[in-house]
Amino acid sequence: WLSKNAKKIINNENKKFLKSAIIQSCKIKSKIISSDEKEDNLRKILNFGHTFAHGFEGAKKFSRRLSHGEAVLLGMMVACELAHKKKLLDTKELILIKKHYINLNLPMNIKEFFKKKDIDKIISFMEKDKKNLNEKINLVLIKKIGKTLKPNSVYIDRNELKKFLLSNYI
Repeated sequence: WLSKNAKKIINNENKKFLKSAIIQSCKIKSKIISSDEKEDNLRKILNFGHTFAHGFEGAKKFSRRLSHGEAVLLGMMVACELAHKKKLLDTKELILIKKHYINLNLPMNIKEFFKKKDIDKIISFMEKDKKNLNEKINLVLIKKIGKTLKPNSVYIDRNELKKFLLSNYI
């Protein structure tokens, strides 16, 4: 449904589709939150893309050059690339996600926003996340479209993350 109607939603061509997408999104989020009010486990899946996004926003000094929505979209793509590199996300799934981003002209490459010198700033902000453990960054990654890995199952240290970002993006 989303692939078929996304352009209408993004371009605000049809209020019915936009309203339907918002309602469906709110229902899904509400169901997740009500089943895990204290964010003990399941609710953490809503953080998909956000850990990277907070790093991106912080490195940009929370300026208007990168909105929160753009940062999350970018974070989701980087998280997908990392999941693929770790062999957690199938190549076909990654291609579908990339095609969706390209079709909607969504930000998908940090090269558009950052330079090599920004990597340490990005990681420093990611390291400040309250969800981290033992100096490792806690990430929510997906195993397929619509399915995340179990929360608190993927941690990455600074060096591995830096190597990944440098080799894949800048």
